[in-house]
Amino acid sequence: QDVFYGQGPLSSIPSHYAVAGTVAHFYSDISVLSIDVVGPGLRVDDTVGFLFPAGFFEEQITSLHVNKQKVAEAQPGQSAGHKTTLKRKDVPVGMAIYLVRSAAI
Repeated sequence: QDVFYGQGPLSSIPSHYAVAGTVAHFYSDISVLSIDVVGPGLRVDDTVGFLFPAGFFEEQITSLHVNKQKVAEAQPGQSAGHKTTLKRKDVPVGMAIYLVRSAAI
């Protein structure tokens, strides 16, 4: 929606995306991202989005770990582990991770 209407410069980030953190590390052997959490925080069952040159990729958070402990929610300021289907080559350190909110229709 955002790309096709509006006045002035338009964002390349969908309006229903909110920055939730950045990639701090990728553990290849277990396919886990370490995320420095910001903004609203993250919860199990949230959907997160990644911006790639060819577009966005979204996946659901099925588990979160903080300090090697399973948690239901990660607060801003914490580093959280998230098991991902992505590969290390696709997710550089410093990449933004977005919380995908329900799109307004």
